[in-house]
This record gives sequence, structure tokens and C-alpha cells, in this order.
Amino acid sequence: MRGPGGCSILGGSSPFPRSRMSRRPSRYAIHLMLAGGHVQVVHFPSIDAFQQWYGSVLNAGPADAYVNVPINELPGEFLVIRPSALHAIRVEPIFSSLDSDDL
Repeated sequence: MRGPGGCSILGGSSPFPRSRMSRRPSRYAIHLMLAGGHVQVVHFPSIDAFQQWYGSVLNAGPADAYVNVPINELPGEFLVIRPSALHAIRVEPIFSSLDSDDL
């Protein structure tokens, strides 16, 4: 069965061109799963900024030393955690703009 312009409707190519632009995240939500079941979400503007923080701060010192986690929604404020209390990290790309409902 053929559609307009000779394109196959069943199993063939779409009559609508695919977008060649890739989506890029506007920021990254980092879910920190801590001891005791607490989950804290912080945001980084890029995956490179997160990797730089993770490599330089979280892996730099002893596991029982305190490290600062920047809270971008509250300028000048930090979450202070021990790396030994961090059980898992989930990295979530966010493709929309920052809304007050997302905080």
C-alpha cells in the first residue's frame, strides 16, 4: 500500500522527514542515594561539571572526611556529606528549562 508521494505506509519510510538535530540536556539532576534511605537531588549545568566535581572532591580524600555538594538552586549553600554514606548516584539528563515546580 502506497501513501502520498509513493511512500509505503506499512513498514516503509515515513513521508515526514526526521529531524537531524539531536536533543541536548539543559542540565543534569544528580540523585544521591545516602545511607538510611535518604535521597538528595542536586543539579549540575553539564555532565562535565558533575564529572569534575565527582573526580576532584568525592574521590580525593578519605571516606570519612566531609565533602561539600553544591546546591545550585540556593547560591552559596552546600550539602555536606561523607563519601562513605553515599551508596549510589543516579544521573538524569533534564531536557526542559528550569521551572519552579522542578525544584
